[in-house]
Amino acid sequence: YAEAISDAYNGSSNSVAYEGDLGYQLSLVARMVKGNLGTKLYLVSIAGFDTHAEQEDLHPILMNEVATQVKAFFDDLGAGGRAQDVLCMTVSEFGRRLDENASGGTDHGAAAPMLLFGPGLNGNGFVGAHPSLTDLDEAENLIHTTDFRQVYATVLENWLCLDPAEVDEVLGNSFNRLDLGLDCIATSTSSPAPGSRLKAEIRYQNDGSIAIQYYLPDAGNVQLQVLDMMGRPVETLASGYQLFGNHQAVFRPSRRLPASGMYVALLRMGSQAVSEKFAIVR
Repeated sequence: YAEAISDAYNGSSNSVAYEGDLGYQLSLVARMVKGNLGTKLYLVSIAGFDTHAEQEDLHPILMNEVATQVKAFFDDLGAGGRAQDVLCMTVSEFGRRLDENASGGTDHGAAAPMLLFGPGLNGNGFVGAHPSLTDLDEAENLIHTTDFRQVYATVLENWLCLDPAEVDEVLGNSFNRLDLGLDCIATSTSSPAPGSRLKAEIRYQNDGSIAIQYYLPDAGNVQLQVLDMMGRPVETLASGYQLFGNHQAVFRPSRRLPASGMYVALLRMGSQAVSEKFAIVR
């Protein structure tokens, strides 16, 4: 995939100045997005939030870095007309307790805030109920009022456009979705307008086949391939001239008997390319 990543990077540029390590990571993501790499998820990280000591001094500095660099990121995306396509969400494997420890910090806890950024959200503000600062659990943890899996379920279904039943299966249960104002464009009933970007979407069929639905913004020569995670071709599903609009190709794993694992549907048309991952489980 090095060539596709290089093409996306070299085919775009940053329109704003970034600072620090988080800013550098976000600047790379911005170029990948503006360069139409097609990846659905990017992960960036910032260290320092494990504030066991000197939290009063360190925490504002960290929050300022997040705020300024996320703003720069969306300003950059906005300059390329892609801000509306991107949602940022913070994740962590632990929260903090309320009580200050002997080092001027707080220790690991069971509850934490999650932050979401992006113009696709329904305005600004707090979602859910504030946790009690006095009614704690037996381990002195805050008692959460919103399950993090509600946030995951909402983003998976309403932003990444996964089927609701698949979301519930992945998360192990059904969790109430939150009203975040997100719009799943890929499952919209309206047809994309000619001149928009190349798009592709994976649909798992009841017979075990994989339907790859894709949209061509213009007529032209198209190649649709299934690749393994090493980039090796498994099967070519389409190759040749096609008219603009919506199309579908079906991959039937039984034909080539690929092993269980992750695979990639790669759609190319001219200088554009988009890829979608899917799983085969046997």
